[in-house]
Amino acid sequence: MTTTMEPPAQEAPATAEVEEEPVDPEDLAMQIDRTELLPIPPVEIVRDSGVHAEVVKMTPDVARALLTHRRFQREVSWATVRKYVRDMQAGHWALTGQPMILSGADGWEIRDDHLYLRDDKGGYDEIEAEDMQHRLLAIVISGATISVLFVWGVSPSVRPLIDLNKIRTLPDVLNYATELGIKAGSINTVTLAKVAKRYAQIEQLWRGERPLTPTIPESMSWLYENVEMIESVQLAEEYREDLPSLAKPDIAALVGYHLRRVFGEEAERDFITKFATQAGLPERHPYLVASKRLEKMGAKNNKVPRGTWRDQFGVVLNAASLSLADKHPVSEAQVATKPRGRSIPAPLVAEAHLAAVEE
Repeated sequence: MTTTMEPPAQEAPATAEVEEEPVDPEDLAMQIDRTELLPIPPVEIVRDSGVHAEVVKMTPDVARALLTHRRFQREVSWATVRKYVRDMQAGHWALTGQPMILSGADGWEIRDDHLYLRDDKGGYDEIEAEDMQHRLLAIVISGATISVLFVWGVSPSVRPLIDLNKIRTLPDVLNYATELGIKAGSINTVTLAKVAKRYAQIEQLWRGERPLTPTIPESMSWLYENVEMIESVQLAEEYREDLPSLAKPDIAALVGYHLRRVFGEEAERDFITKFATQAGLPERHPYLVASKRLEKMGAKNNKVPRGTWRDQFGVVLNAASLSLADKHPVSEAQVATKPRGRSIPAPLVAEAHLAAVEE
């Protein structure tokens, strides 16, 4: 008897596995933008979190009491407190949704539009103010009453996770300051922020005040009143590559804006173009001498101190004043010397500065 055997089944040829390109999370995130607005799905409410929130009036008396519950707070930054005080006294403080957080006893209840702590839900010693000491101190010092989002019932275990996020800076705010005519990418907001804060400090010095770094609300308020500075920064940025290393757009725009205020836009443009390009300038012109001075200030192992931005601003402003007065040739000492009795050269009226630097 013969048997027939089926031929062995042939295995399918192996196919090479295609490795998928790993997805870059940053690329994926960049695809989520405003080009197509997505409908927002229903957001589920968590009912049993134990966390509650209300917008309340935070008075100095309430703030003073809450400050006694700050056992686990960081060391106080009094510079920050002073900035908050100025903003509160100037009316710049607003209800932003950033909360003041209490952990511990969650037995608060609402009666007659006030929050009360129920005695049967824990004592005062269980309550801790988690992230509010600088704001509370500013409320007490300023005497202001502000509206805040008040959150309570948070577990003390979250304490190490609070205040770890990136702080929003003035350049961040300026990136989308559409009310100032700014669109994202339309201007170097880092330069604009530097110039706005510095010129505000220069004005303080000219008024005989101690210069204080403006807060973000103060800087924004100042820019609303000095919106032409945006054009000054844009003009200086056009010549960024040609400007001396210590007189990049932040310093050049400071001087240019000052000239714009006193003498007009043409004086500013004449200064920027000549100072940057130095084309056709005679020997020992103030801009040539100032550039050499700045090179010495920026060189390593040089006897000429680099100084602060105020010193660099002074050199360039001195040169601009001498140029406006049509004074050349000049010496390095002339562009380096400040008028007597002033830590910043030039009062708000530039003509007085011109007289001060004349020999």
